[in-house]
Order: sequence, then structure tokens, then C-alpha cells
Amino acid sequence: MLRNFPRVEVVISSLWREHFSLDDLRELFPADLRARVIGVTPIAERIEGWLPARREGEILDWLEASGRAAEPWLALDDSSWQFTQHRDRLIECVFYDGLDDRVEALLRERLADVG
Repeated sequence: MLRNFPRVEVVISSLWREHFSLDDLRELFPADLRARVIGVTPIAERIEGWLPARREGEILDWLEASGRAAEPWLALDDSSWQFTQHRDRLIECVFYDGLDDRVEALLRERLADVG
């Protein structure tokens, strides 16, 4: 699907970034798409207990640090409770289905809207 949107870049906010390097994560993508995986979000300090919107905060921190705070972005995530301010940018998937037909259609629609 990313091949249909050549201007889209990927930043990984998955918990996998805590266990794998950026290069290892890139290897999970087809070779022709690996260069478009441009980073991973910073890992927020752990606080004992439940912390809503931590993932959203990590995304916002990455955008600010990379000078891209004003650029359009979308998040594909299975944890909607991790988003409060920018739920309109969230495309929610289900952890056991991931990128199914429904999610792919939503993502394609939203990517077409941002260019």
C-alpha cells in the first residue's frame, strides 16, 4: 500500500522499538520501502500505573524534535486510549487483525486526503 503513496514516510511508535534497532525494524519492510522508515519515536519515561495518551505524546515529541510539528501525520494503532488530543489522526486497528481490509480502506482514504 505504501507504494501507492510515495511521499509517505514511516516513523515507528510500536513497543517493538524498545527491543529492536531502527535497522532491524526496517528489515521487516520490503527492500524498496526501507528508506522510507525514517525513525522511531522516543520512549517516554515509565510512570507506575496507567498513563493515557503516552503514545500520542511520543509522536508529538518526535515531530517537535525533527522540526516536523506542522506537517500532516496519521497514526495506525490498536490502542485508541493512547490518543486524546489528536484522535482525528488515529486510524484504529485491532491487535489480532492488524492491517485488514477495513483498516486498509480507511488508511488509503486518509492518505489520499493528506496528499
